[in-house]
Amino acid sequence: MGPMPTRVTLPSVCPLDCPDRCSLDVTVEGDRVVKIDGSTRSPLTDGYICAKVRRFDRRLDSSERILHPMRRTGRKGSGAFERISWDEALQLVASTFRAIVSRSGPEAILPYTYGGSNGFLTSHAMDVRFWNRLGASQLARTLCAANTAAAWRAVFDDLPSAEPAALEHSDAIVLWGVNPSASGIHLVPIVRRAKAKGAFLAVVDPRRTPLAREADLHLPIMPGTDVAVALAMIGVAADERLVDEAFIARFTRGWPELRAAAAEFSPERAAALAHVDPDAIRRFVRAFGRARAPFFRVGWGLERNRNGVDAVRAVVSLRAVLGRFDREGSGVALSTSAGYHTDFRAAERSDLRTRASRTINMSEIARALDETRDPEIAAMFVYNCNPLATAPNQVRLSRALERESLFTVVHEQVFTDTCRYADLVLPATTFLEHRELSRNYSGYSFQWSEPVVAPRGEARSNHDLFASLARAMGFDDAAFAEDEATIARASLAGTKAGQVDLDTLHRSRFEAIPQPRPFEGNLPSRGYVDLAAPPGPPAYRDVPVDATRPLVLISPATDKAISSTLYESMPPGAARLVLSPDDAASRGIRDGDRVRAWNSFGEVIVTATVSAEIPPGVASLPKGLWQRGTHNGWTANALAPDHVDEIGGGACYNDARVDVERLALMSASGRH
Repeated sequence: MGPMPTRVTLPSVCPLDCPDRCSLDVTVEGDRVVKIDGSTRSPLTDGYICAKVRRFDRRLDSSERILHPMRRTGRKGSGAFERISWDEALQLVASTFRAIVSRSGPEAILPYTYGGSNGFLTSHAMDVRFWNRLGASQLARTLCAANTAAAWRAVFDDLPSAEPAALEHSDAIVLWGVNPSASGIHLVPIVRRAKAKGAFLAVVDPRRTPLAREADLHLPIMPGTDVAVALAMIGVAADERLVDEAFIARFTRGWPELRAAAAEFSPERAAALAHVDPDAIRRFVRAFGRARAPFFRVGWGLERNRNGVDAVRAVVSLRAVLGRFDREGSGVALSTSAGYHTDFRAAERSDLRTRASRTINMSEIARALDETRDPEIAAMFVYNCNPLATAPNQVRLSRALERESLFTVVHEQVFTDTCRYADLVLPATTFLEHRELSRNYSGYSFQWSEPVVAPRGEARSNHDLFASLARAMGFDDAAFAEDEATIARASLAGTKAGQVDLDTLHRSRFEAIPQPRPFEGNLPSRGYVDLAAPPGPPAYRDVPVDATRPLVLISPATDKAISSTLYESMPPGAARLVLSPDDAASRGIRDGDRVRAWNSFGEVIVTATVSAEIPPGVASLPKGLWQRGTHNGWTANALAPDHVDEIGGGACYNDARVDVERLALMSASGRH
């Protein structure tokens, strides 16, 4: 009998799509992960991590883990595959790509990828170098944050977002369209500490979230009406002389235009649209207008509709006109990603792309696969993403993926719904099996992680995969021989938010980047806040599809998964559609009933939960569900339209309008 494996605790980082980017301590025995815990390297996460990541070893060694390349043998969608070697897989991709380029040009090839759960080495690196060198179509990454980013740029230009943790010193806090109890959990104790010191807490969210239950004021507004509510608040603040006239005069442009737009929405008109009390709108404004240090924490919930950009513009413009940014605890926070001011051109080697190419909006992928011509999309390479679980218009997308003339490659950790439609499935590493350079997007810091275990089976990292594909394609550029450290140095060198040395980061694993306070030597590059950027001040638009259907369907994040990641652990049929008691009673629906939610895009059969967490007129089904989670194999995305915000191009999931009915149980004779 040989010696027992040594047990050792190694540093790591969670790169999954949550603002906090927890630092981790991973205990390994041999090549087995025995414990995942938080570390104190990150002051924000400070040793505490969510249960989802604490159990990530279940994905690492899941029975659904992809361990070797697989080629399709049955019809698309059947899930029938055979094992092949990596050499065979790489040659299949290379020969198919060459044939497509020869026949239709490189733009007929589309990479389909997202970056929320990845750092600088699994995106913005060797992968983009490969697509640039190939000349493939480019992808607008718009499933999330496109609308919020466009809104922030319009109002604040390149001014860095405040760090949300700064709200601990505020005396009036709003959480608008964000639920830290599900994502970004380290903000919860910070909010509670501020509230214990006397801070006024408001929550603007259709749901009665955990922090909404603790709030001094909860505005459960109807999804899509945020812009009207925020404009009404701006009008109240102006009428009651609660705006900061000195700040407006010194630092803003467009106030007369914004003020005129706000005048169109009285509290009564906005309240009628939002289904809230108009006096609650006034109470909100008075609390924040009279606060010493108001703080707005703005999330991504309010961007997921046709008013997404203008909703965020109106909300952050409201915070701008309140002024008082010079006091500790005051500020406005969205994602801090743009505040790093990272130039990826050197890491991505943009010089390798020798001609312009078209851009496909990933939120319109179903339509693009069906309708794009000159050339038609002949190949799609999916990585860092599970489009069948995350893209809108799910029914149309599944049909489009069945097209035999579409060559689809999926590089993935576990066998997702999207994998079933692939021609070739390639095994990918998890964050525990590759190195990564990560940044926080609820603060400003970089972290470095090394693999803590060897890759399972034949899994390859994105860096190794795309370097190998480049060789298979015959690309002999020196860019494809560079190692991860070289690319990481290029990424860090392109970051203007603060100089971080990679050697230092290797040793410390965590480096913070202090940010100056806004408007104290830290102005937008253009010099002012724009309250009425083109095409003009924020405006309200009615829902364009299924407008007569009575329920707004929202698809929020939950504490069970991170986007679609980890929903493979959900038991079949376990997903729940949440309805208010009023909406359930009027339809004869009781808790636990099987129900049908439908609109012009599709239908979902699922189990109902009746809860006062949801206001009348709203239904909720989690985002990112796998198809096994419902009773008929369709999820909330089967009901989501694929139009996009006309300014930011972002997805409009919450524009889904549905009705819901109770389904009779199947009788013993097989009849309903």
